[in-house]
Amino acid sequence: ESLLLSATLEQEINETFSFTASIRHQDSESVYQYHQPIGYSVAAPYFFFLPVDFSNPFGPTLGDLGFPLLQQPGDVYQLGYKADKTLDILGVNAILKAEGKFAGLDHTAQLGIDYFDVDSEDDRPSDPVLESLFGRVSGYFFTFTSTNLLNPVANASPTVPSTTEFRDASAEQIGFFFSDVIRHDNLIASFNLRYDQFDEEFMPMHPTLGDSLASEDEHDDFTFDAGFLYEFENGVSPYYSYAESFTPNGQDQSGNPIDPNEGSQHEIGIKFVSENGNTMLNAALFSIDEENRVLENSVPATTIDAEYEGFELSARHRINDFMLSASYSIVDTEQKGEFATVEYVPYVPDQLANLWLNYVPSSGSLEGFNAGFGSRYIGSAYSESNASETASYTLFDFMLSYGVGVFDLQLNVNNLTDKDYTVAISDGGILGGSSYDGPGRFTSVSAAFRF
Repeated sequence: ESLLLSATLEQEINETFSFTASIRHQDSESVYQYHQPIGYSVAAPYFFFLPVDFSNPFGPTLGDLGFPLLQQPGDVYQLGYKADKTLDILGVNAILKAEGKFAGLDHTAQLGIDYFDVDSEDDRPSDPVLESLFGRVSGYFFTFTSTNLLNPVANASPTVPSTTEFRDASAEQIGFFFSDVIRHDNLIASFNLRYDQFDEEFMPMHPTLGDSLASEDEHDDFTFDAGFLYEFENGVSPYYSYAESFTPNGQDQSGNPIDPNEGSQHEIGIKFVSENGNTMLNAALFSIDEENRVLENSVPATTIDAEYEGFELSARHRINDFMLSASYSIVDTEQKGEFATVEYVPYVPDQLANLWLNYVPSSGSLEGFNAGFGSRYIGSAYSESNASETASYTLFDFMLSYGVGVFDLQLNVNNLTDKDYTVAISDGGILGGSSYDGPGRFTSVSAAFRF
């Protein structure tokens, strides 16, 4: 359940200066719950050993804790997970824009500030039996149920532990930026400089640990972007760009701050625009270096450095009232740094492709309508250990909108065929791995009013 409110103000001051400001507020609530297997048996009941008590060296079994016995091939125990979350986001930005000539060059400059405030509550069950065996595993709990993978039967909702861990957190980020796009004849250059300051506070309340896991952290960073493009008279434009990124990573499961994610990208490519503007093509090679990518939010969090290399192609072509868009990209990943244990970066598809057709009548009784249909192809991706790999899949989407005057209505349908697919596989730890299904068919209707 989510509520989003936003407003934008645009004001032209004079021929040179204009001002834009926007504000957005979002409230959302969600309940996330699932089961996953934690044991497998191909024979008679087996012993699951807890920490050894030398007066009883074989230790208690799961049966002693209340679990049913695993007797048939395919029998598994089930582990539960639940999280009740609320999220409150406030975002504000203001931009002063200037266009004109300076030192004989055409400039489009922007000076701005943006601010985000995020408050979240994340309430999860705390299972004292599970934590006594495996340490703090926030949100997970024993269901004391079993099922059979070869003949699964849905169980009733399990009893969730009454003890709760409250994981409240807040974060503030303020950014200042300056950008300038400079044009001289056929040469275009762009420069962007940004400074971000990020403050976060983690305020958990654990049934036994209390607020001992609370923490505060601050980060700040300068990032820089630049790009150069030359437009030839025949519509061909080679370009080069460099960009830096800075993204806070938050905390691990115990509230310890994780160093921010930082990256840099080099891209070289070529664009083409036909004389009538109906055809646009783009081809590019890119290389990305990334530091502190979070693989698993464990204790402490598992992070790696990574490198990505690849190329992408995109095209758009208009025929009367039809617009056809297509794109394809392929990427090769490699883990770097002292904490790299395998070759490939997990959860990154090796290929992506999109094909989309829009029909936008420019006259007649259907003027104001916009209908679109397309497909998305997502390639395979590795798990954390690279031992497992998801299968590639293709999804189909549909869109229909109508605008009249100051009103806009839009219908979106994602995954039109309600396809079943897996977006990621987690190897997991002592509690077992997980397979994550992608969203099924999703339909949304939106309305906008401009004033």
